[in-house]
Amino acid sequence: MQKPIIFLLIAALLIICLPAVQRGSVALLALHDLVPQFGGKWLPYVSKKIIVEHPQIEIEGEKLETNLYRPGGGKKRTALVCVHGVNELGKDDPRLENLAKTFARAGFVVLVPGLPDMSPGKLNPKVISEIEASIRYISGRADIVRQGKLGIFGFSVGSGPTIIAASRLQNQIPVSFLISFGGYYDIAEVIRYSTTGHFSYQRKDFFIEPDPESRWFFVRYYADFLKNQNDADILRQITQIKISDPGSDVSGLSDRLSPEGKSIFNLLTNADPQRVGELIENLPAELQSFVRGLNPKEQVEQLSANLFIIHSANDNVIPYTQSLELRNYFKGKTHTELFLLNIFSHVNPVLPPFTPGNFFKEYVPETYSFWKLIYEILGYRT
Repeated sequence: MQKPIIFLLIAALLIICLPAVQRGSVALLALHDLVPQFGGKWLPYVSKKIIVEHPQIEIEGEKLETNLYRPGGGKKRTALVCVHGVNELGKDDPRLENLAKTFARAGFVVLVPGLPDMSPGKLNPKVISEIEASIRYISGRADIVRQGKLGIFGFSVGSGPTIIAASRLQNQIPVSFLISFGGYYDIAEVIRYSTTGHFSYQRKDFFIEPDPESRWFFVRYYADFLKNQNDADILRQITQIKISDPGSDVSGLSDRLSPEGKSIFNLLTNADPQRVGELIENLPAELQSFVRGLNPKEQVEQLSANLFIIHSANDNVIPYTQSLELRNYFKGKTHTELFLLNIFSHVNPVLPPFTPGNFFKEYVPETYSFWKLIYEILGYRT
């Protein structure tokens, strides 16, 4: 009786030691830690303590504040740059901190740069240079990063500048893999959706009621580009009123706009999806340049990085078809994988009620897809 038990124990130990099994186990622990609804953290029990630093990056005479998370010990690791979207806390968003710590515990050196040109009050193509500077910085940290081992993770609106930055640097600092989560390919189509609720894919038109505040977020971005400060002030007032009460009559304010300010107002209040292209062309030249500057469709031809694309099928901020377009464009040019998930609202996990039906229909396939994604990413640690 003892021999079979010993053989079984030896077999179990051999299986546990297999790299694929180890990787799969870490992926499962990481998945648990990334979904806040699960509660508690499992990965810290099987990983080394992580070190948190706050290096500054020099760029054009200014300094970017960053958060850097890495495993302890002297071993060099694969680097992962996480690019936040537009949110109030930027690099210090608790969701981003949780993700960075999880991947650091899983064996990555994770850099989260603060991006002043991508914030609730600003979205400027200059952010692409800030992302490039972050990539250059971490790739130069030969004391903690393995040469040629680099990935980037772009969230929401931050994914577009991330893809552009990676494509610009691909001949100097090749990126091994790039993750786009809730991102976009054509910013004009995002504007079309945000203002009208309509979006298209393969010549078919779709409609999902967009986040009611999305259209007015653009005013925050556009205001910095307006030469007429009176227009900027009026548009900000209109935005505050419309966010509080979408049905409010703002004609008394809009009538005071100059033709330049009126062109923005007309775009943001337009409900006809067929007019969006025309209205974008009527914007001031500076704003048209702004749109082009943040548009991967008009700037990116090649990408050396393997591309992992994640999107919520229920996204009411950026339509999921933008990730389909992204996948279709790069398919055949680089390794590309798409993960459409139902358990997210934009980039936030939203779990359905735990019922027997949902367990088999939602939880099992969604958990497998999410686990497979993390498993794939963990493959770049070596």
